[in-house]
Amino acid sequence: MRKIYFGLVGAVFLGLVLGLVVFFNPSIVSNVVLRVDAPLRDQTGGYATSTLGARPLSASTTPLSEIKHEVISPKPLVTASAKSNVPPAATGSAEILISRAGIVNWTNINRVKNGLPPLLSNSYLDTSAEAKAKDILARQYFAHVSPDGKGAGDLVTEAGYSYILVGENLALGGFDSNKEIVDAWMASTGHRENILNKRFWEIGVGVVSGIYEGQEVWVAVQHFGLPLSACSQPDAELLTQIESHRNLIAELSKQADAARAEIQAFEPKDTPEYNAKVDAYNALVRQVNDLIDELRGWIDTYNEQVRQTNQCMAG
Repeated sequence: MRKIYFGLVGAVFLGLVLGLVVFFNPSIVSNVVLRVDAPLRDQTGGYATSTLGARPLSASTTPLSEIKHEVISPKPLVTASAKSNVPPAATGSAEILISRAGIVNWTNINRVKNGLPPLLSNSYLDTSAEAKAKDILARQYFAHVSPDGKGAGDLVTEAGYSYILVGENLALGGFDSNKEIVDAWMASTGHRENILNKRFWEIGVGVVSGIYEGQEVWVAVQHFGLPLSACSQPDAELLTQIESHRNLIAELSKQADAARAEIQAFEPKDTPEYNAKVDAYNALVRQVNDLIDELRGWIDTYNEQVRQTNQCMAG
């Protein structure tokens, strides 16, 4: 009769959790304890009672930090007087006093002076900034949050911009030039911090002129952004492979459990049929162990990707 010591065949468990504040959050947890209890032949052709050692696996995927969609919005900047120069839109003059390109240019001049790379213009951020500027005049309010509760994060998202971090600068008043607006922002601590924030990669600008509380004014809006694409995301296909392996291991583990139960109940135990069932069981357990070894490598790779993404998003 062949003697066999049965081990526990566990299943890998991987759970996926998604979260949001301003960040993406899959997390997988896997646990398995596997024992191969294959009997070892002795020199006489009989069976010894030794067993192969347990091969436990306790491996978990590192949670990906939530994407904290941070929005930096310093107090809006208002000049003391209305515009000294009537906007071209009101006079029909061809001269452009304030422009998107001009504000971007002076913004980047200040960044370069402070040892920072220039910001890249982004059409989605241009769209959101212009929408904000027009909304301020249309609904006669001057704040980072609109009367219906929309902030910069909402506006850039609606414009199609996926982000990790955004900032918004607002200015309203009688400005004579692009430089004057940017100089006014640079003289204000919160606005200066946005302009010189080393984490920002991109910028969008909206500039409109019109009537605000009975006065002819310029409204200027800057939207700064660190796009979601700035941080590489963990391989979604690898995550799918991990899940597929988890399912396969779970199914094979069920088969091994059923085979073990069948062997325990089988009589008589000193027959070739019994020995064949034992061999099949041990082969199945070894297959599961091999799959777990492969899964461990995938999880290690995925964890390293997550670590790099989390580090990037943390700035």
